[in-house]
Amino acid sequence: MFGSRKKKAVNNPSNPSFSDHQVGTNLIGQGTKIEGELISEGTIRIEGEIKGYLESKSRIIIGKTGIVTGDIVCESIDISGQVIGTLQVKDILFLKETGVVDGEISTQKLVVETGAVFNGNCRTKIGNAPSSNSENLLGVDNYQKAAV
Repeated sequence: MFGSRKKKAVNNPSNPSFSDHQVGTNLIGQGTKIEGELISEGTIRIEGEIKGYLESKSRIIIGKTGIVTGDIVCESIDISGQVIGTLQVKDILFLKETGVVDGEISTQKLVVETGAVFNGNCRTKIGNAPSSNSENLLGVDNYQKAAV
């Protein structure tokens, strides 16, 4: 009777029956405040406020009302709100026209729309070259030296 039930697939990326469509989108709504650590396999959309550590093995979207104070680690990120902290982005960081970033960025690709604000340093990785020879530091001092 009870022994004939099939086991459900566990939401675990190492499980062969696991697929991307099983990982949901997490929404932190406007007016919500979270302090601590948020880690997800799926996409995270933030319209509220987070203070702490934020990690996604997928994409993070920070809406116009979203504020993140702390460290972020993700595959890709779209920023229309405000981020204060360190960002480690494996693929692409897209800073929209209403976005504000105060901090350090490490990313493969950086796209900044007109009107966006970025204060800090950015380290970009070029291609698939080893990181020790492939990182360029784009800070105010280096920019001024390059422009001279």
